[in-house]
Amino acid sequence: ANDWTLERRLESPILEEQVDQRIEVVGIQELHVAQNRLIQDPWDEDCFALSNGSGGDNRLRHHLVVIDVGIEAHIDNEIAQQSDLLTLAPRLECSCLAEWLVQPIVATLLGLGFPIRRSNDPDDPTAFAAGPFMLFRHSSYLAIGGHRGVASEVVEDLALARKIKQSQLRLRYLLGVDLVDLQMYRTLAALWEGWTKNWFLGVDRNGFKAVGSVGVVLLLFAAPWLSAAVLLLQWVLLGSVLRPTLAAVLASLVLVLAIRLWSAWRFGTPIRYWWLSWLGALLIAAIVPASIWKTTTGRGWTWRGRQLEG
Repeated sequence: ANDWTLERRLESPILEEQVDQRIEVVGIQELHVAQNRLIQDPWDEDCFALSNGSGGDNRLRHHLVVIDVGIEAHIDNEIAQQSDLLTLAPRLECSCLAEWLVQPIVATLLGLGFPIRRSNDPDDPTAFAAGPFMLFRHSSYLAIGGHRGVASEVVEDLALARKIKQSQLRLRYLLGVDLVDLQMYRTLAALWEGWTKNWFLGVDRNGFKAVGSVGVVLLLFAAPWLSAAVLLLQWVLLGSVLRPTLAAVLASLVLVLAIRLWSAWRFGTPIRYWWLSWLGALLIAAIVPASIWKTTTGRGWTWRGRQLEG
């Protein structure tokens, strides 16, 4: 089957600085870019639209791909032409310590909270789209109103996926860890701003779900290490620990490692710094209430310095 490789890089379109693009097409002699514009101009400086125009593979002449800054993807035409919206979960790349602490836990939560099978089931209301890569059938994109139809939504990728399903169109959500790489945040400050912007919206502004997500994270990733610290202190002070207690604590630490290994296998997130997962859990525990506060009050609810409204 023919396939295509797309890569886009963006410096700062809002400031009209130079944009560097590279498009490679494998198996297609020619791809004409009919559109090259900001999808949500001027309120989103991340997303681009590339529309397949005349020439090339006619089966994809009427598709629109929405990709994030710095995304590289390698997509099979046969999969694409069967979808009204094809979205790929990327492999999350980490560079700073904050990313290593938080992103693997987030990948695990997304995998559990938005099961791929349910998202792909047309009879199940669960819908998820990974914003870094969304390939629309152009007619379907127009039918749901495109990005302007969700202009009031901060987490527009989820809104688009839901509109696709509500319109009885075909949503395909697949793992793309071997196809798409993404680095979301490069600093702790950027990670804090990004997740405090999105977290509460991602659980539909549901306080119970938000608190529950914190509880799950602390239970799975922080409690085992806290138990180990208490056990170590007991051994230092008393010189002995109960074997059943020791066995239970060791088992919980093995479970932490097992979860990270599963995430690495499923989503391509390496297990580096897995022993600091307790710190990542504590950081998420701070992010969630901050997200609730920002989203509810609007105070400090920003993205890249721009005040958000919702």
